[in-house]
Amino acid sequence: MAEQRKKTASLLLSVDGNPPVSLECFPAEQWPAAGGVPGLFRVRQGGKWLRGHGGEKYHFMTPEALGGHIAQLLCGHEPAPAPDLPVGTPVRVPNGNTFAGLPLYDATRTATPPFQAADGRWHVHVLLYGRGLVAVPCDTLKHR
Repeated sequence: MAEQRKKTASLLLSVDGNPPVSLECFPAEQWPAAGGVPGLFRVRQGGKWLRGHGGEKYHFMTPEALGGHIAQLLCGHEPAPAPDLPVGTPVRVPNGNTFAGLPLYDATRTATPPFQAADGRWHVHVLLYGRGLVAVPCDTLKHR
């Protein structure tokens, strides 16, 4: 059965001597129950949905990450895998304060699956007291 959701774009990449790769981009907000938020995309490559590092069924990308993915395909490189941080993973987020020279953290949980931002780093959204939903680089998080 064909996909019924509305796609934003379709691309067909042909790179020297390699078989063509098709990409279809769908707005992530069409999957709100899976953590899709406006501004992100779910991508189907070669007729199969891209999955996160841990094999998560739903994986969302920023426009910049999607551009980076396309650039990596053009250069013949596979993109860096997403970290294994499914929605609801307990994490500690650095809050910028220190005590006795040691960094302090806020305890929270991931609110979305990991996505790549314009800087190429993997991020997740977390809910922080007094700040709401905040995108945080995954490499700054600590598991609790």
